[in-house]
Amino acid sequence: MQEHGYYPDFSRLKTNRRFFLKILAISNLYPPGFLGGYELGCSDVMNGLMSRGHDITVLTSTFGYGQAPPEKNVIRKLEHFWSTYPEGNLNLTYFQSLRAKWFSLKNYRLVTEIINKTKPDIVYHWGLDRISPLSVLLAVNKKKIPGLIHLMDDWLYMTKIQNIKKSGFPLNRVKDFCKFRLDSFLEKFPLIVMSQTLCEDYVSHGFLKNKMYLLHPALPYSGGKLRQPAKSKQVFKLLYVGQLGDWKGVHIALQAMILLKKHENDVVYKLDLIGEGALDYVRMLQQLAAKNLVAQDIRFLGKKHREEIFHLMPDYDGLIFPTLRKEPFGFVIIEAMLAGLPVIASAQGGPVEIIEDKKNGLLFEPGNSIELAEKIEYLGRNKDMRSRIRQTAYEIAKEKYNFEHYIDRIENILEETLSRGL
Repeated sequence: MQEHGYYPDFSRLKTNRRFFLKILAISNLYPPGFLGGYELGCSDVMNGLMSRGHDITVLTSTFGYGQAPPEKNVIRKLEHFWSTYPEGNLNLTYFQSLRAKWFSLKNYRLVTEIINKTKPDIVYHWGLDRISPLSVLLAVNKKKIPGLIHLMDDWLYMTKIQNIKKSGFPLNRVKDFCKFRLDSFLEKFPLIVMSQTLCEDYVSHGFLKNKMYLLHPALPYSGGKLRQPAKSKQVFKLLYVGQLGDWKGVHIALQAMILLKKHENDVVYKLDLIGEGALDYVRMLQQLAAKNLVAQDIRFLGKKHREEIFHLMPDYDGLIFPTLRKEPFGFVIIEAMLAGLPVIASAQGGPVEIIEDKKNGLLFEPGNSIELAEKIEYLGRNKDMRSRIRQTAYEIAKEKYNFEHYIDRIENILEETLSRGL
């Protein structure tokens, strides 16, 4: 029996294309230097397109590297601003501002150099946050290369509403920017938007809906039969996968575990946390668990490779997605569904597009640890419901989030964009 898994080399993908494109993909992060699903999604698509015969070059930042090693098809030279811009703070000191402007100018020159060298047919923009998006867009626009933008978060409309000074755009390029105008650039290039939630966010910020392709992401899943979960007796094992940050609501999950501990249950609930986060927040979580006598039921497993996570999932009874903000999607939800793992998620944003309550998962009010505890207990005590959810979720995910169809759609959009030109 074939087990679940990701394409090891994407060789299963087929194509009937008669011509192939030279594509320059630009992304702020790219595996193995990444933070989350956005960058993994970029890698999946680029590998999928390469498997179809397209010539791909990825230009990304040095994030995660001191001196980036040489890689085939990947250039890690863009300067990034993760250390220059403290999280959520654009009030830079004088020297930070100078550094940001210098990095912006370097990125502008680098993008121009790589375009001249690779001579792409089209430029595929992913996340440009913190690599001076205005500099990157200006460089591409001046070379008159057709392109598109794949959106999985808010970086583009945040770029639109930030002023030039705060964005770190090089002052000696302001005249070029005035001629360039971000709005006029966006009118030329289509936007691939990953969810209805994100589409609505962009429309509310003045972007035109008729310029957008709504395209839910998919995972390079190789098929196979649904694996049976491990049979636990008196232990109900829960899993969280993602960054350990307050906006992700991990403390809400711990509060729910504390409430379950106080109930007189014949079931022991345990929670494993996979991911990394700010040291202060992680310490707060550990102290919260210790103070309320649930430390023995909470394990911090650190960061793991997604193939390892995917194969661990069937050993659990449920996945918690307790985010407090309106997430545009939720890659880990699809991974869990494909692994036959029931999901309990916050009822807002992307998860609501994926999950129908009590059909292919469970939803709870964001930030409500009492309701989350109730949903966990409900899932734990209803074996038949749990079995129906996992089977339905698996079938929906396998059909709706098909990776070959996803790459087909992207190829069609690339061809349409190229045929229109600038």
